[in-house]
Amino acid sequence: MKGLGVNRGRWRKSSYSGSHTNDCLESIWKEDGLILARDSSSTAEIELAIPRKTWIEFVHSVCSYKR
Repeated sequence: MKGLGVNRGRWRKSSYSGSHTNDCLESIWKEDGLILARDSSSTAEIELAIPRKTWIEFVHSVCSYKR
């Protein structure tokens, strides 16, 4: 899966990360229904390819998590 997202759209950083840090997750939505995710501090490393439905379920579970 390495390199799938390079030059094929725009990587988006989490809105919770500051603009002066690279310690966060970046993602890109692909037209084929996959979401690619990577560590912003290691952009040349392996990306995770996640089905769109799984990604949405993940985001909802994180957003609804209560401490």
